[in-house]
Amino acid sequence: YSTILNKLFCQLAKTCPVQVRVASVPPPGTLLRATAVYKKPEHVAEVVRRCPHHERSSENDDGPAPPSHLIRVEASSQAHYVEDKDTKRQSVIVPYEAPQVGSDCTTVLYNYMCNSSCMGGMNRRPILSILTLETP
Repeated sequence: YSTILNKLFCQLAKTCPVQVRVASVPPPGTLLRATAVYKKPEHVAEVVRRCPHHERSSENDDGPAPPSHLIRVEASSQAHYVEDKDTKRQSVIVPYEAPQVGSDCTTVLYNYMCNSSCMGGMNRRPILSILTLETP
């Protein structure tokens, strides 16, 4: 992460730990959803998906996530991959877990399964990763 640029740089399919800090403990059953959206207004209505090359590749596709999902969660058997039936936006949901004793944040291990430079995918368009807490 570059604090100067306020940007996250990560490698394809490499672990990207994200620390989640909340002001107060959410209710039991709260979910944490991660959704990728294009940053620029002219692209925001488009769905962020993996490029055709990486979507078809069997490399890095050894888990429960559908091949088209850009954001994956590592080391969680409770990850649930969702595509909204109306918008077609893709997201991944995990149960919110309280921080470990002595810590003030929870760490979720995300993987981004394409590069922003991939042709036919993000095509050098910047994205935002939106994290939301959702109560039951």
